[in-house]
Amino acid sequence: MTAFLVLSSIPAWSDSGVVLEPVQDSKMASILVENFTLPMLLDAPSLADKDLSIEIDAEVRKLENLMKSYGYLDAQVEVHGEINGYTPLKIEPKPGQQYRIGWVQVIGLPGDETTVLFQTLQDISENFVGNVASGKALRTLQNRIIHEMREASFAWVKQVHTDIVPEPATLTAGYRLRVDPGAAMVFGDVRFTGSVWLTDIEARSIVPFKSGDPFSQTALDTLYTALEESGMFRRISISLSNELNAAGHLVVLVDLGDNANDQAAGVEGQGMSPALIIFAIIMLALREAARLTPLWNSKTLRWGLALCVFVSISIALAMVAQRFISFLPM
Repeated sequence: MTAFLVLSSIPAWSDSGVVLEPVQDSKMASILVENFTLPMLLDAPSLADKDLSIEIDAEVRKLENLMKSYGYLDAQVEVHGEINGYTPLKIEPKPGQQYRIGWVQVIGLPGDETTVLFQTLQDISENFVGNVASGKALRTLQNRIIHEMREASFAWVKQVHTDIVPEPATLTAGYRLRVDPGAAMVFGDVRFTGSVWLTDIEARSIVPFKSGDPFSQTALDTLYTALEESGMFRRISISLSNELNAAGHLVVLVDLGDNANDQAAGVEGQGMSPALIIFAIIMLALREAARLTPLWNSKTLRWGLALCVFVSISIALAMVAQRFISFLPM
């Protein structure tokens, strides 16, 4: 899409001292107006009668970068006039023409062009070629590339540097991404921490990978989904430890917190099971103490205390059993 200045005497924004000239692209014009903050400085008492050249330069850079983030890579902003002068200060954005993604290059990939990873990244890149070279599109492309490298077992891959290479003759821009893949990794231990304790049986039933499996981001996402869908945890945090295990494999850290709204785990998380057991012990003690008093002759009291003990222990055990059963494979 090509954008030119509108030859109009009506500014996009103005007051007595500052004028923001309009641009043809209505969406871009609206964005520029929303982000035009220089007039606010004129109303600040602390800046009255002071040199605002630094603030004006900052506003110019901000508007230029804003237009470039929407693919107008040649965007410039011209300034005419002066504040409190005979003519108003005119801020004139010149977007120029919009660029599209022409080519993508990823530097630092392991292996050669015959690898599955290379072919996968090439397919992803081709899907972005022809799109507007906006900041959002390039960030999405970068995230897709990093994600696919993590899927290919490069758990520690990181971005090193990015370059955007405008080619005015074709109104396209190349995107160059340099990465540091690190070593290909495999899963090792999974360590659960937090306020929820899981048995080995529970852990094995819910973890979708085993020690020695190649690392993949999807495996971690699947684990997170399984924990979330159980409805038993209010807090779920999955991360990789900076230290490897004795075999040189990854250590996955899973931090869990009880879900206070869960019928079984939530009540247990609030300490109800231990509280019910303590209540039962107190009722037993009262029952034994009552034996030494005339109150023991009351059949209602004896049965009432026994019923309290039985109900308290039964509910506590049922909560623990329901929590255990929820983790068993179906």
